[in-house]
Amino acid sequence: MPAYVEREFRHYVDAGQAVEGLITLARWFVDSGGSVAGRMAHHHAPLPEWARGDALPGAPGPTLRTGAHPLGFVCGLPFGQVEAARLARAVLACGATALRITPWRRVLFEGVGDKLPSPQDPDAPDIDAVAAAGWRVEACAGAPFCPQAGVDTRALAFRLMRLAQRGMLQAPSSAGLRVVHVSGCAKACAYPRPATINVMRRAGVFDLGWQTASPLHVGLSADAVVSHLECC
Repeated sequence: MPAYVEREFRHYVDAGQAVEGLITLARWFVDSGGSVAGRMAHHHAPLPEWARGDALPGAPGPTLRTGAHPLGFVCGLPFGQVEAARLARAVLACGATALRITPWRRVLFEGVGDKLPSPQDPDAPDIDAVAAAGWRVEACAGAPFCPQAGVDTRALAFRLMRLAQRGMLQAPSSAGLRVVHVSGCAKACAYPRPATINVMRRAGVFDLGWQTASPLHVGLSADAVVSHLECC
């Protein structure tokens, strides 16, 4: 589905029609020029009429904050990920009766008190603190999960998140929420929209730029990216 559409749609099919529906959608993608675009995020052709069924509901309600909740305790997960072993240890340690996945990169441990062993690495940034500072940091899966990335994008993204939560992330002035996008290649998978700060890997190094303009700094190491963006 195009990344820039204002509304998204769902089309209902019976279970026995699902495979044929996927094949039909794939053929539409190719026939409408998707091979040139390369991926759905860059493909702006309108959906076929048969796929424009019911409009998906709007965005979910207010974001859950981390911490105590009437049903238990909410933990933030940067990029919505957590190591399975850490999550399992946290569940066993707190005796949660259930886990509830939310749309906000947070997980709700049900049936627990206000003390909960974090399923995250102790050095993981606080996503609420990053948001409170007016920032959102997005990063693709990176290496070793994506062979095209060739670099651990989220290690760099974590460093930038820590700068943001301490109020030390430098950026051009902009109103409202500011977005940092760290991409392991030119596909820009994680945030296919104009970002306040763009950090893109190219041939083993990073290019750094503001919004949609051409990169201001090229051929940077991860340390150099941090140095350019860190303010006192």
